[in-house]
Amino acid sequence: MELRQYFQIIWRRVWILVVITLAAGLASLAFSPKAQTSYVATMRFLVGVPPEPSNTSFYTYDRYYTWVSSEYLLDDLSELVKSDAFAADLRQELNKDSAFDVGAVSGERSTKKTHRVMIVTFTGKDPKQVQAVAEAALRVLKNNASSYFAQLGYDKAAINLIDPPIVTPQVSVMRSSLDMVLRTGLGFIAGLALIFLLDYLDTTVRDAAEVERLVGLRVLGEIPRQ
Repeated sequence: MELRQYFQIIWRRVWILVVITLAAGLASLAFSPKAQTSYVATMRFLVGVPPEPSNTSFYTYDRYYTWVSSEYLLDDLSELVKSDAFAADLRQELNKDSAFDVGAVSGERSTKKTHRVMIVTFTGKDPKQVQAVAEAALRVLKNNASSYFAQLGYDKAAINLIDPPIVTPQVSVMRSSLDMVLRTGLGFIAGLALIFLLDYLDTTVRDAAEVERLVGLRVLGEIPRQ
């Protein structure tokens, strides 16, 4: 079958394709959830250890190992922030504020490493809660650094804030838009499938070309359409 024959099949019942595609698009638009606004607080840290005091007159490569230790600390701290132990310390810190409802805290926390800088992000639906959680996390990291990295000795790990937490809104419209496009596309495919199914079940002969294809004989005459 030639490509133009496929086009003719679709064109005969193109109204089916239009109706089903529009219905799928309108239904998706009507029933898709509204775009929700979430709030994100992002802060950046420098993590490291101070170099040991030099008691010798020769070079000990201590500053080199200080940079290497900083990278290891950053790896560990990135995983620590995502741990249950840090979450427990965070809840305990938030409990100190009697005006804050710890049970209402909902959201996500994530980390990202850029060279020797750690980026910590908190996400939630309430901007005040997100700000409070970020500030509490900052206090936990600074106050508990010595216990988190006890192997370094007392007061050795240095966690320095370089960008304070700033809450910004984020509207999640991408997912709902993609869902609507996908549902509309599925409606289009369903319309095409229905058109070809109806054409397969239809036994009507419409033109001389179909007669020649079906019976294998050449048509000698045809009554023109009025």
